[in-house]
Amino acid sequence: MRVVMLTGLFLSACVLGLLAQAGTGTLNIYYIDTEGGQSTLFVGPTGESLLVDTGNAGDRLGAGRLAAARGMSGGEIIVRGNAGAEIGAKMRRGTVIVAGNAGPRAGIGVIAGNVIVFGSAGEDPGRFNKRGTIVVCGGVTVAPTYRYDCTYRPPHLAVTMVHLKSRRKFAIDDDVSTARFRRYTGDMAELGRGEILARTDER
Repeated sequence: MRVVMLTGLFLSACVLGLLAQAGTGTLNIYYIDTEGGQSTLFVGPTGESLLVDTGNAGDRLGAGRLAAARGMSGGEIIVRGNAGAEIGAKMRRGTVIVAGNAGPRAGIGVIAGNVIVFGSAGEDPGRFNKRGTIVVCGGVTVAPTYRYDCTYRPPHLAVTMVHLKSRRKFAIDDDVSTARFRRYTGDMAELGRGEILARTDER
């Protein structure tokens, strides 16, 4: 009971801190279905965010409503389990990170931002991707509307891995941190400025 009360006080202080940044404005609160639990994302008036972490997540995590022009526009969502279909759909900025597997159509319609999946991604990731980055460390089938560009170690991804390990206490194997990725550019059905980074054992 004491732990619950202390956690509640901590969250209250964080939320009040988000509101105090701008003095006035709107505090948006998003509830995320975590299949057996619920997580909460607070977004303050200046766009700063606080995520109460998730275990598993359902469909359309970080996406807008079906008729919305865009999904999330900043911050981080961290899923320490698996996620459902269409995560990060139409996101404008920000990062969605999934420790396990993601369902079909991850990052569909991404305007900008990052979707990082440490497991496998379901069919059709990154469809209609405008300028986003989809990273898959497990199995992935890249759509024919993407073109192979090169195989390399993305420097920005190494920085992200350090951030996740040090700031978010995210368990990442050393072989993932030093892995090479095949880079595909697309979606050519859109602007063609997005990318899918698929981990490979090629040297």
